Amino acid sequence: MNKSNSTKRRARQTVNYWPMLAMILFATVFSAMHVHAVTVTGGNGASLSSITGSPTLVTVVLRGGAKDPNLQVLEVQGSVIVFTTEDGDRISYQKADIDKVEVQGSVVERRKAHVSDTVVLRPEDQRIVDGATARVAELFKSSKDNQGLRIWAAGMMAYDGNKEATEYLNSLANSNNLQTRLDAARGLYMAGKPLPEGLVSDGLSSNNRNLRAQAAVLAGLFQTEEATPELMAMLNDRSAQFSAPAAVALARLGNRDIIPALFAMLGSTSDEKNDAGVLGLITLGGADVIDSVKYNIEKTDGLERFRLIYILHRLGAPEGRKHLIRVFNEELTIKPEAALVLAADDYWEAIQYLQGRLKRREDPTPDNQRYRARTAHAILQSGDPSAVHVFQSLLREEDRGMRSYVLGLIADLADRKMLKLIQPTIRNVDPVLSLVACNTAMATANPEYGKRLEAFNDSF
Repeated sequence: MNKSNSTKRRARQTVNYWPMLAMILFATVFSAMHVHAVTVTGGNGASLSSITGSPTLVTVVLRGGAKDPNLQVLEVQGSVIVFTTEDGDRISYQKADIDKVEVQGSVVERRKAHVSDTVVLRPEDQRIVDGATARVAELFKSSKDNQGLRIWAAGMMAYDGNKEATEYLNSLANSNNLQTRLDAARGLYMAGKPLPEGLVSDGLSSNNRNLRAQAAVLAGLFQTEEATPELMAMLNDRSAQFSAPAAVALARLGNRDIIPALFAMLGSTSDEKNDAGVLGLITLGGADVIDSVKYNIEKTDGLERFRLIYILHRLGAPEGRKHLIRVFNEELTIKPEAALVLAADDYWEAIQYLQGRLKRREDPTPDNQRYRARTAHAILQSGDPSAVHVFQSLLREEDRGMRSYVLGLIADLADRKMLKLIQPTIRNVDPVLSLVACNTAMATANPEYGKRLEAFNDSF
């Protein structure tokens, strides 16, 4: 951008000091442009000059049909246009070789929503968050007959520094009932408080399979290194109930010995193992994981291959996006899932595809409604606010599960503009739905709490 401005300043000086020469140069350039004019499409009538030096993404379509996407127009030099790639490299194309330049989206770059930890809430947003905090305290006091709900509320209050809520969670975590202790541990995690010594060990040594699985999750969230031997044994269990949470926990502990087991999980018939393999490999990351993913992509197909591509993309390897675009264009059965990932990454064709999906009339089955919600989420992640009406509509559904699902997606966006959208649900008479909305408000307003919520949701 600075270079472009400097070029324009030099151009103005030339006109001022050499008017006749400028007129001759203008006539020459105009003639050349007339011979090799470059057509610009999209962007509401954008021109080459209006996008030069801007962060607008474009696709160069060469004569013959070849395409080079995700470029930015850096400058125009006579018969040559200079572009920059995603990696910051400069490449040049002769105007005569270009059939057209397609604007990907709008001329003004749409940036992904980002909430800084240091940004102070606007007064109207702070009032919504304060209302959520007050509502949580109400629910804590009125839910003495619902321990699960009370623990959940206490976790939020304790994170906010409430001593009564902290004492309540600690008293349950030190009780005699192991299930109660593990439930309280979840609240302590969300509150950012330490776990009573020996609780994870007690859970992992239980004869109850459900309690052992819950303890494995907590071992990862609370970084309990001494649980590693028991977790390794659970990882090798044939049951997903044990192996999946153990895999994620060990990945959170940074255990790279489990990488082969994580890759094996990607080809399992168990959704739990699939999810654990994906999350574990993304959590560990590293050049060795990326290299192994690239190698395995060539040996697999179908959903397993898509999982590998997704991991590659999440780990920031440029090949991941290229693979995703190929899947989006060539594999119809996986295209809807690829579109969600690409749209969130601001790939214009995927955004257009999802916007088309939103315009369809589909049966309001739970699966269709969830995909509709995920579609809105992906479009909003790209920076396009046009899909917010989908969330508004789904939040009016009678189904508590659907409304909670949408609130979870809103929390994931961490966009404070969404606080007004969830305000009515905060005061809902349904205590569970109300608490979910309060949780969303807190995660939206506090990025650190949002990260804890994301890790919690990924694990349980």
